[in-house]
Amino acid sequence: MLKKLKRNSTVKPETDLQLDMLKIFKPFYTLVSLYGLCPLSIKFSKSGNEISSIPKSIYFNIVYISCILIACHTFLAIHIHSVFTFETKESMTAALLTQMNYVLELFLLLLSCDITYICAFLNRYKYINIMKKVVAMWRALPYQDSNQILREFRYEVRMVVLGTLLIYNVIMQCINFSRHSNLWKMIMVLMTFDLYQSIQYAMVFFYYVFIMMLVTLLKNIRVNLNKLAMEKQKLDNYVKDYKLSTFVMP
Repeated sequence: MLKKLKRNSTVKPETDLQLDMLKIFKPFYTLVSLYGLCPLSIKFSKSGNEISSIPKSIYFNIVYISCILIACHTFLAIHIHSVFTFETKESMTAALLTQMNYVLELFLLLLSCDITYICAFLNRYKYINIMKKVVAMWRALPYQDSNQILREFRYEVRMVVLGTLLIYNVIMQCINFSRHSNLWKMIMVLMTFDLYQSIQYAMVFFYYVFIMMLVTLLKNIRVNLNKLAMEKQKLDNYVKDYKLSTFVMP
């Protein structure tokens, strides 16, 4: 897993001629795979221009996802137990309301994570099919100005998505481990609040990248339609001038 992450996340300098939608998507896919949000692994060709699913990978990924969910549920139970056994000097009513609100938030976070993994498992084939269709439609279009569009898409993926996820995780860990608390409580917060929220953000950005792929495709279609309209206008003007010149000839 670590070798795969190092190999796929290594970003090589790309010229405009080397820009490709799948190459831009590859580092983000590797990051999402670490969260277990891709039950069906994707194999990229050596050139990075083609993808194919790995059917047998679903068995390993199910075990990997199960380990993540077991860890999430286990630490949730431990966290809730520590909340209700923690001695407080506040009144019983205030402490109980605070504890109930705290536990409810934990349950909702875990529930959203469970739903995230269930949706990822049920839609595992749809993700790959959507990606293949978008890439196929992209390559079916002319490539005159597509590099500029791909540069914008690359910026969205690398700077906005990957950068935001990285900064968020760094900030959360700095806040968590800089608190005046014992190490065990920090680990519980890491495995409950921080992990749950990281999974949710990763899934949100996963859908965001898919939407940006569609937006990028639509931009390229618009550019090509504009070029086609300009060429048609030039052709119409040429035909009109030709007819006029033919008409005035003796």
